[in-house]
Amino acid sequence: MFKVKRRYRDYVLCYCNNHNDNTPSLSISLRPEFYGCYRCFGCGLTGRLSSNEMKELGCEVEKNKRPVLNIDWTSLYKDYNKKLIRECPQKITQLATLFNLDNAPTVLYDGIGWDGCSWTFPVFDSNGMCIGIQRRFEDGNKGFVSGSKIGILIDRQVVYSNQDTVFITEGISDLLSVADLDFLVAGRINCNTGVEELSNWLYNSMISRVVIIPDNDKVGIDGAEILQTRIILDSQSSIIPTIFSIKDSGCSDIRQYIHKFGKEYVRLELEDHV
Repeated sequence: MFKVKRRYRDYVLCYCNNHNDNTPSLSISLRPEFYGCYRCFGCGLTGRLSSNEMKELGCEVEKNKRPVLNIDWTSLYKDYNKKLIRECPQKITQLATLFNLDNAPTVLYDGIGWDGCSWTFPVFDSNGMCIGIQRRFEDGNKGFVSGSKIGILIDRQVVYSNQDTVFITEGISDLLSVADLDFLVAGRINCNTGVEELSNWLYNSMISRVVIIPDNDKVGIDGAEILQTRIILDSQSSIIPTIFSIKDSGCSDIRQYIHKFGKEYVRLELEDHV
């Protein structure tokens, strides 16, 4: 268990026990949508504490003190999408350039929007219901619209596709990069989220083949293996996901891998993997 140094309004600062942490470098979120999520800015350790573990640390938040927001997420993300397309089309080009995409990102992921200061990406539950909106700012910082739940990255192209193979990535940038290669892609916010939602969605879909593309670090690979096991168990072995590894490439994620080796090379490699 971590040793608490100081508690702030939205997070707790702790000493990380994963390395020799002389100055507290681990942050645990108290925000409702990220409650218990932690990250060490010294060694990169990430994870999420249970409610009981948060209580042991003295960091519990009373449920009646958490804001309950009644938000029509579907209407909100569609409003942002209209703003992007009608009022700020230059932001579509800017995002495509940022991620080195040949196709417009609004074609690759349905519902991308602009809220005036960040790009917005709707996230969904396993039934395809929008439950929140992720934000990505021009300086690379990320966040969520207040009240969002952490769901998965799927859109109508994935939900209504008759293809039998889907690639699962970490984060929206990797999703867009792989979708730009003309593959069917779903995603999760990071390697520690979306396990139950993706497994439930796949169980009720027509998908029979799954390729998981993790980030090239231990946390990402461990997270991919956890997702792989969960899908096998929930599908009663009717779906056996494989993991596409870029272990010896020197790249941190699939987006860097595509940039390093070229789109055609990676497209053929992914086709051969399937």
